Amino acid sequence: MNIYYRILGSITHKTDDISNPEAQPPYAWNRDNIKTYEQGLQLLPKYRPMKTVISSWLLFRLLFQPTAVFEELSETRPEPHSVFLKFVVWLAVIPPVFAYIGASNFGWRLGAAEPLFMPSGDLILVSIIYFFALLFAFVSTAVVAQWMATTYGARHSLGIHFALVTIIAAPLVVGSAIHLFPHVFINIVVLIPAL
Repeated sequence: MNIYYRILGSITHKTDDISNPEAQPPYAWNRDNIKTYEQGLQLLPKYRPMKTVISSWLLFRLLFQPTAVFEELSETRPEPHSVFLKFVVWLAVIPPVFAYIGASNFGWRLGAAEPLFMPSGDLILVSIIYFFALLFAFVSTAVVAQWMATTYGARHSLGIHFALVTIIAAPLVVGSAIHLFPHVFINIVVLIPAL
């Protein structure tokens, strides 16, 4: 039985019978021999190099093709700062902006007959605090997931955990559009199923 290993960009061949000097791999390739290198990639498609960039359309495809998105994510090795700056910051801005617009136009309805209106400066301060609370929650969730990865045998890369938490949080960001009408009961009815 032949077993192939990918080690630092090259494939080595190992046979069960190491005492047989005649045992040769069906092909030998390295980076200097492009033709056999391409043949090796065709024979072993699961060993293609991992992508380091996540598509910008990934979050939109999540709504219609969630299985394909998770498969694509399993084949990438994104950089944490890239995921954070490209997706997380922009997704974390959306709920506070919706909350600011809703609270300034309709006021907060907390169960009383009259809505609670706040001055514009206070609303901006609450929205900024909301934004930083979302960023803190995101980073802490990704770090805890990375910490637990060693226990469950998952990849230990912080970038993949950032990407996973981003994908999991996307329905909550879409559901945060309900902040445009900030009524406590309606927000609970919409955001709990989004979890």
